[in-house]
Amino acid sequence: MDTNDLGFAGKVALVAGASKGIGAATARAFAQAGASVVLLPRSQAAVEAWGLWPKLNPPS
Repeated sequence: MDTNDLGFAGKVALVAGASKGIGAATARAFAQAGASVVLLPRSQAAVEAWGLWPKLNPPS
């Protein structure tokens, strides 16, 4: 299936349980379909391992 034709460009997807399993797969699918994805993980460490968790380091 071509995920670019699903019409999620410019949309926001809120995904609970996004750190593994179905939630992680769903988050990836929405992102590949062009949506901005808000992750609500049960485990911050798992999402950090993907390199997706924002690091809050303000410039000096």
